[in-house]
Amino acid sequence: SFDPAKRLDGYAYDAEKGTVRVMVAANRSVETDRIRSAGDGDAVLAEAGLDASLFSTYGAKVVRAVDNLVTVDVPLPQAMALGLALKDQGLESRPARIFKAAMGALASPVGALLGGQFLPIPSEATAAALAALPKLVEARSLTESDALERAGMRGKGSLVGIIDSGIDPEHPDFKDAEGNSRIASYLDFTGEGKDDVIGHGTHVAGTIGGTGAASGGDYRGTADQTRFKVAKVFGTKGETDESVLLAAMKWMTGGGDAGPKVDLLNMSLGGPGDPNVDPLSSMANRLTAKDKILVVAAAGNEGPWTSSVGSPGNARYALTVGGVNKEGKVAFFSSRGPIVDDQHRELYGKPDLLGVSGDVDLSRVQPPTLMADGTQPAARAGLASLAAAPAQESCIYAPGVIAPRSSHDPDQACAVAGNSGYRYMSGTSMATPEVAGMAADVIAYLKSQGYEVDPFQVKAVLMETAGTLAAESKDVQGAGLVNGTRLVQAVIDRVKRGLPIGNVAFALSMRLTSKDRDSLSRQNRYQLTPLGLLDASTGRLVRDEVEIQAALDAIRKAPPTQTAALPPVEILPG
Repeated sequence: SFDPAKRLDGYAYDAEKGTVRVMVAANRSVETDRIRSAGDGDAVLAEAGLDASLFSTYGAKVVRAVDNLVTVDVPLPQAMALGLALKDQGLESRPARIFKAAMGALASPVGALLGGQFLPIPSEATAAALAALPKLVEARSLTESDALERAGMRGKGSLVGIIDSGIDPEHPDFKDAEGNSRIASYLDFTGEGKDDVIGHGTHVAGTIGGTGAASGGDYRGTADQTRFKVAKVFGTKGETDESVLLAAMKWMTGGGDAGPKVDLLNMSLGGPGDPNVDPLSSMANRLTAKDKILVVAAAGNEGPWTSSVGSPGNARYALTVGGVNKEGKVAFFSSRGPIVDDQHRELYGKPDLLGVSGDVDLSRVQPPTLMADGTQPAARAGLASLAAAPAQESCIYAPGVIAPRSSHDPDQACAVAGNSGYRYMSGTSMATPEVAGMAADVIAYLKSQGYEVDPFQVKAVLMETAGTLAAESKDVQGAGLVNGTRLVQAVIDRVKRGLPIGNVAFALSMRLTSKDRDSLSRQNRYQLTPLGLLDASTGRLVRDEVEIQAALDAIRKAPPTQTAALPPVEILPG
């Protein structure tokens, strides 16, 4: 018999109402975005150039509209018919994918399966053992992020966007020295109120810019003077659909009722989607290129499989962050590159950088129930932190990253002993805000120096100054582990000399996958240098999208040849 719950697994299907949520790509954009409610549905359809009578025929009700994407709820029996009718008009549509929060999406975690195969079982995470584990202080030492604070870079003047499960506005770590809230804007997209009942968003915000006020400064974030613009998209069910995420992303661009535009956007979430074509991936590229917002996205927790980075982390322009454990080694769960298309052809390398993600105590994880239908982990989507039902009342994040805990977070097992205002979490969700906080510090400093901030250059300087892990491949680590000391030195030096902050040519050269690097010797035109990819035919570095794509095409099409070593080529200025 037909079971819609199974057939529509992973998509937005309301079993109670019998409706499926469908996203329609209209031929033109609406004049005004409807990010939370559609209001007059017929007016929305008219703005988008869509036939309101067609949608009415199939019982479709408009939910929201962002740019040319109109989201409707359709009775399940009519959904396919509507899709075919739209196809006849040359319009594309499909059900909206569901994104689940960590505690839901990974309740049967990939990490529990793979960890048992690839890692020894850690010792029991007793209270005494947890107390002896490295804290956020040690995480900062791995990335040397304290160098930013010593240089006076603390994020003052920057606005950081966070799309997550919300934030606890009353937590002391989100107040300034005068006791005023540093939350500039907070919008609930769930309709359930602003309480962060999952705790993930509060933890992420604290990692970016918590003051550590509730811990005597022990657990402070990297940009402790930044301000926040927060979109709550995950509620009590721990899930949302991609139309909500797109609306939240658009809200971050500001204007009118949306308030100020953010300088950077932290997205510690991810799911399936074609790179640069998937709506979330495409929107991440747009925010970077058009709105000048640096999108810092989690690589995900689908490792150690290759090509496992999800959307929006697979977006070409996003700054995609993988994770290392407290020993400075890439965490087994951190998603790997390269990014591939639907034919499994390599496109470019990811992740871009690594931060500290913590680790997971596998002895605390309840093994998942295996499904007979062969569902693959890549079909899962959600917040990029590992979570699962503890086997007993103790924390599975061993060792995890400590950051603020929401007062509405029901997880007591992972609260810090003696200070329940903080908790442990692990995953690339935790690595991502560490990098985002360092980026916020750089952006705030550049603004204070009168620089016009370019997200491509900020991304580039973070990548240039990262530290390479000798034992890991490019497809695992990208440019390496972010390094605050080298970052500060580069930024201050370039500001003093009036130079561009980031070498975009270097960042572009990191698009080469491990296989591309192995293939360089098969052709004579391109050479990889410490400054970027050199085009020997011009004597200049590859420095824009057209040039890097031409280089990748040439490197991948080069026939196997035996070539002599090339003589050094002088890099011309400009």
